[in-house]
Amino acid sequence: MKTEKRIVQKEVEIYIADDGKEFSDQWSCEEYEEELMTKKHEAIAERLSFDTKGVDLPSMANPYGSEHEYKWFRLENDADLLDFCRAYSAYNRKLKDISFVKMFVHYPDYICLVDYPHGPEDPQWFTLSKLLNQLFAFLNNIPVNENGELI
Repeated sequence: MKTEKRIVQKEVEIYIADDGKEFSDQWSCEEYEEELMTKKHEAIAERLSFDTKGVDLPSMANPYGSEHEYKWFRLENDADLLDFCRAYSAYNRKLKDISFVKMFVHYPDYICLVDYPHGPEDPQWFTLSKLLNQLFAFLNNIPVNENGELI
């Protein structure tokens, strides 16, 4: 038996992401670009972030008290809503349908992402205006006297 060293030329297809990173398959390249786009949109939406540090928020989205994290955003207009939905649609698929989300937003409004980092629950979102409407509807059903005291 003998061995030889040879130079073999082979043509391979390489997928190149927008930032120049190379991949051997299309799926990995698309996944990488999607991740980059999500990070870019999150950075844009960060300007909408509303600081609630120091505020003890009860779990309105999960009455069973599993561990959760809130992230609030102030929305002034449709452009803010678009930035928010682009940034966080990977967290909750309903955010991909901007016209659906818009039904729950009344500008100016606050929208909250609720994440359950240690549980099986999917991240949720709600608007402060919808939450307040639900609260007022509930309060209107509670009997009170003319002084506003509970009966």
